[in-house]
Amino acid sequence: MQVRWGGGARWCSAETRNIGVGGAFIATDDPPAVGTDLLVELHIPTSERGFEVKAIVRWRQTGPEGDGPGMGVQFIDVDIDVLLELNDYFASLTGLDFTGDQPVDHSVDHPVDHPVDAAKPDKPGPDGAA
Repeated sequence: MQVRWGGGARWCSAETRNIGVGGAFIATDDPPAVGTDLLVELHIPTSERGFEVKAIVRWRQTGPEGDGPGMGVQFIDVDIDVLLELNDYFASLTGLDFTGDQPVDHSVDHPVDHPVDAAKPDKPGPDGAA
């Protein structure tokens, strides 16, 4: 996903290599120091709007290991609109809905309760009545 990050006079274009509702890894050759507050502009592919979120740099790497140079940022005080847009984006990638405690796979047919066949007699209840 394409992003811009920075604050004040310094803004950089980059891309995420990993993103979730709590933060992202942003690939960049010159990541700021751990603890730096910054703004991240998200351009979520499933939305026509851009979103700006506050973030803090939690870790950085400057070498080629892992995903290459970049920084891990934690999103701070994320607006509900951003969370919903991110959820829609993740659902479009996976077919899963992350709105509850557990993901729900909407790509799988779930069995439907079928009505009782009228030709079958009712089972008697605990008192023997039908």
